[in-house]
Amino acid sequence: MKSNNLTIVRLSDLDLVAGIKKALIKCTEHDIPVLIICPEMVSVWAIPKNFEKIVSSYKLLVENGFKENAVGDSSLSDFKLHKEIKNKNSMRPRLISESPLFLELRLDSITRFSVCDQIDVSSFTKAYRFKEPPELSLISNIVTNRYNPKILRSSTSIQYNDPSEKLLFTCESTDFIFQTFQKNRVTLHKFDDPLGDELAITINITDCFIFDGDVKKLTNYLVEHIPESSSYFVPKNCRLSSKLNELAILGQKLFENPIKNPPSNLTDNIKSHFNDDQKLAEAAAFFITPDPQGKMNEEYRSKVQFKHLIDAYKKFYIDEKLKKGISKQEVSKQEIKSFFLKTYNYSEEKSRGAVKLITPD
Repeated sequence: MKSNNLTIVRLSDLDLVAGIKKALIKCTEHDIPVLIICPEMVSVWAIPKNFEKIVSSYKLLVENGFKENAVGDSSLSDFKLHKEIKNKNSMRPRLISESPLFLELRLDSITRFSVCDQIDVSSFTKAYRFKEPPELSLISNIVTNRYNPKILRSSTSIQYNDPSEKLLFTCESTDFIFQTFQKNRVTLHKFDDPLGDELAITINITDCFIFDGDVKKLTNYLVEHIPESSSYFVPKNCRLSSKLNELAILGQKLFENPIKNPPSNLTDNIKSHFNDDQKLAEAAAFFITPDPQGKMNEEYRSKVQFKHLIDAYKKFYIDEKLKKGISKQEVSKQEIKSFFLKTYNYSEEKSRGAVKLITPD
């Protein structure tokens, strides 16, 4: 999947109520790219997807060619071999010299994390370079030569000569896979074939990154792991606000997970989740803390206030008005704020924050 925001975030740094493994499963189910940073002592080559097959065919044709011409010295360039390989329009492997590089994991590599925390991988689907840190840029084109090796036959040996046409041309990176090799140790074989020298790199589950633009998408999928018995449960028809979903995940992780880990200063702890908006973070903290302080009706004190956000969402975004065709943009924010002020006797600031938290994206 192509993301508009190519700034990345480490998956283990996110507040994931379901854990990293389930988050990675969601990534595979919903086409969310997962990346790792390429180690410094590794080189990356773009290998044409059909290259192994082409080289195997070439070797076979060479062997057959020698059987047909066992006497005398001649070039195989006039053989059907040369014609057939040239017609395949193949490309040479290309070293990707940029550093650092970020590599996108294949689907089958990601799924292996479901049973272990560490995997060995040598093949990747895409490569990214830094455009302007911390933003990445997809390597979308590969400049390479056409693969057209010439093999000179003698009575006793095969000589490798002129590995490719000198003309450079640009290919779509989707025609390649990206493979890792030990840096400065790749030697091209007589068929110009680096395959077989791959170096698998070890990746820990905590090494995985996703694009920042996909965080909200992932959060919206992970909210379904909050049990219905939780104070932070979000019904399926109330999950169109990424702020509300993220707040639910924060509440579940901090206050209802088996290992509770409430921070000493909740507002400061969650402020980064709300674009460092101090007032919104204060309102968010108020709605998830088990012992909220501040203005409210006494009957609601000493209770988690999150449920009131869900009730308001249902009232204003899933009621008969919407069923009759009124869009979410036409729902009056002032009307919603008045609901929080009058029904629960919240302060002006908390009511204004509540409106922002429940507004669908």
